[in-house]
Amino acid sequence: GVLADVSTIGGAGVLLQRALESFGGVDILVNNAGIGIFTPFINADEKLLERHLSSDFRSVVYTTRLFAQKMSDGGAILNISSIAGIQPMLGLSLYGAMKAAVNTLTRYLALELAPRLRVNTIAPGWVNTKLGRSMPELLGISLEDFAKYTLTGRILEPEDVAEMAITMVRMESLTGQIIQVDSGESILGFQRQ
Repeated sequence: GVLADVSTIGGAGVLLQRALESFGGVDILVNNAGIGIFTPFINADEKLLERHLSSDFRSVVYTTRLFAQKMSDGGAILNISSIAGIQPMLGLSLYGAMKAAVNTLTRYLALELAPRLRVNTIAPGWVNTKLGRSMPELLGISLEDFAKYTLTGRILEPEDVAEMAITMVRMESLTGQIIQVDSGESILGFQRQ
């Protein structure tokens, strides 16, 4: 593991340097840093905006820019976004806006870095992680109860997202895509009544 603040150019540089020292090169970059803080837009202050900009968007820009220069031809960059960047959700305006920016950046990068590198994004729904469990807790429902807002009756596990990540990195014909992995949650939609 490497302790580095990838929301800064310096931190992204530390991560790249350690990867090069450890592996001699880079073939795959997964941008998975981020925060999701529930706040009604009217209550969002400058500090919260800066945190979302740094963690959810700048981290992708900085790491991708540095790593893309050193990655092997045929390499893959995979961004982790959210369905909140595709479908609005109450209290997640800043988070969703930054994830939408990641989705758009993915398509631009796929265009600019082709054919040397491929760039794609996974947009997960609620995942059984500390971050994923925080929203249902805030709303006063259990993660299990939250599963009724999916078509499959289950919340994603981190392994579900990892399986899609492996598939997307292996598919040499896939680039510029935003793939939703959400147990059908985006079809039903979740808004607190």
